[in-house]
Amino acid sequence: MSSLARTEAWLRKFIIKENICPFAHLPYRQGRVRLVEADAKTEEELTRILLAELLYLYEHPREQVETSLVIIPQLFAAFDDFWAYVEWTEVLLEQAGLDGVFQIVGFHPYFRFADSLGPGDAADFVNRSPLPLLHLIREESISEARATYPDIEAIPARNARKLRGMTYTVLQNALRAE
Repeated sequence: MSSLARTEAWLRKFIIKENICPFAHLPYRQGRVRLVEADAKTEEELTRILLAELLYLYEHPREQVETSLVIIPQLFAAFDDFWAYVEWTEVLLEQAGLDGVFQIVGFHPYFRFADSLGPGDAADFVNRSPLPLLHLIREESISEARATYPDIEAIPARNARKLRGMTYTVLQNALRAE
């Protein structure tokens, strides 16, 4: 299965089906979620691809494309290296004049939150994905969600409870898109 197909299956069968992100269903159903495979072999190549995708989103209205998932199959096997790059993208957004326009959220097969309960914490699966990827989100979409979604602050705790109630096998299968 290709990296695009694996990621789309994970998005459909886990993120949307399990309602991990209550904002994903509508744009996905409307064909406004863009999946891009970054064939980068270096961080410099990835940065060029990332900037091109940010520009694409900037130039296309939400009615055409709401968000992008940039899949990175050839880089960042180690989570710590990936996370260092994700943190650096904040500087990239500032330098590109896109701070306040977009946010970049990282997903990784070995993602772990700073306050994780440990290596087997099921709550970490909120940001685990079959392959490393960067989710490019419009700040406008985040502001709209905060204004219209009831009790948006409860989503992380709800997800943690839900995921901790699932078996590890079910969660691992979600990453394999099974």
